[in-house]
Amino acid sequence: KFFPITLVTEQMAEIIANIANVLTAGEGTKVILLSAYFGGGKTHTLISLYHALTKPWALKKAVAENRRAKELIDSAIEKLAKLSNTINVVVIDGHMESLAPYPGKPLNVTAYKVQTLWGYIAHSLGSYSELKVEDEKVVPPSIEALVRLFSNKRVVILVDEIAAYIKSLYTSQDQSLKEYASAISTFMERLAKAVEVSQNVVLVVSLPTAI
Repeated sequence: KFFPITLVTEQMAEIIANIANVLTAGEGTKVILLSAYFGGGKTHTLISLYHALTKPWALKKAVAENRRAKELIDSAIEKLAKLSNTINVVVIDGHMESLAPYPGKPLNVTAYKVQTLWGYIAHSLGSYSELKVEDEKVVPPSIEALVRLFSNKRVVILVDEIAAYIKSLYTSQDQSLKEYASAISTFMERLAKAVEVSQNVVLVVSLPTAI
């Protein structure tokens, strides 16, 4: 139902095609920043990417902006469809505790509690044990640890409202949450570097542009 009523612009088609190239051949831009004014379509683009990656055949119903967009979409469908269910899509939404836990509001799993964004990513990939210590101690993992986490996996991390997430922590009266907010900056930098050197991993982050 989503794509028939969604206009896939040439720019959006380029992003989808780029991600398909990274996931299949390890070639292309691996860290993508979506920067626009509030209401500029960042979240809509992330939703489009989620649907395209989880159900690539649904892209056939998309309304393409022009011929080039249609060609990019068709190429992406062909590549993504071959990957079947091997793509791990991790969604982080700074406004939702279930999609962005933090020490004050951890994600309660049967066997453990996820306190951090890095713990959440590891949990989403079914490899929480690899970053269990860093999550429990609320210490950002090293670049090497993140590269090991992504090893032999096809991963796309979609991050929305990260600025709002960090701001809510900085404005907290709890000093430990303010310290965690500072740690996130270090983590995001290391995450970007780890993604760059990993084979089939993409990080997409939406950032609001100040007016």
